[in-house]
Amino acid sequence: MTSNSKTHIAERGGPKIVPVSAVMPVWRGGLLMEDAIASVFTQTFRPQELIVVDDASEDDTVSRIRKLQKVYSPGWLKLKEQQSNMGPASARNRGWNSAKGDFIAFIDADDIWHHRKIEFQYSRFLRDPKIQLHGMGFDYYSTVTSQRDYSVNSFETRAIRLRDQLVRNRFATSGVMLDHRLKERFEDGRSFSEDALLWTMIVANGHSAEVCDLPMVLYRKASFGEGGLSSNMFEMYRGQIENNVYLYKNGVISPWQKLMLDFWSFVKYIIRRIRVLMR
Repeated sequence: MTSNSKTHIAERGGPKIVPVSAVMPVWRGGLLMEDAIASVFTQTFRPQELIVVDDASEDDTVSRIRKLQKVYSPGWLKLKEQQSNMGPASARNRGWNSAKGDFIAFIDADDIWHHRKIEFQYSRFLRDPKIQLHGMGFDYYSTVTSQRDYSVNSFETRAIRLRDQLVRNRFATSGVMLDHRLKERFEDGRSFSEDALLWTMIVANGHSAEVCDLPMVLYRKASFGEGGLSSNMFEMYRGQIENNVYLYKNGVISPWQKLMLDFWSFVKYIIRRIRVLMR
């Protein structure tokens, strides 16, 4: 989308504005970040603000964001700058803590939202005020997936219990919307599996959570073993082990459950390694 088309959208009034704050951590965002921002602005139910938290990028990310602030509606795109690189968890917390919306929706700088993502989730929160954590499904970006449309009738959800979340993380971070009033936060300084830990703690603390598998998030990152991401697999495995330790120390799981989860995390890590080697 060009700058002129963005300006045109802002001038013609655009869609319904809803009390949702979108939060985007970014580090060396580049052009992918600009597309992600555009996907937030062009929602049928537009968040009242987008808070971009730059995690001490050394490139031109901050200058790009400042230029975009002049393109979009005044005051809509907000910039927070970290003084040092502290990881996505700290960046998301800073955006969350400064947000003004009743609900928080996270998006990574290399992802894209389907244009009805916020409409579906916000409507779901209005229909059931007890919900405090909601996740949408994902797909990989292509011309076909970006142009799909969905009816409200296909918007089916299922509740997520602690057991479900312990076996496998059910929430894609860029698909999450949650109640701003939640007290839980991301573990500062973490860069791998920190999001899964937060969703698990929210569920463990008795908050109502559910997911919908409609692919409202489009990933542009490669799958494991592509684009150099295989080097992150061990870090993700280690992050899962750290999560298990945290859950045990905080009384969420028993020693036997921790042992089983550690083993299951190792099995998943080995399976991923095998899949990479077989490609």
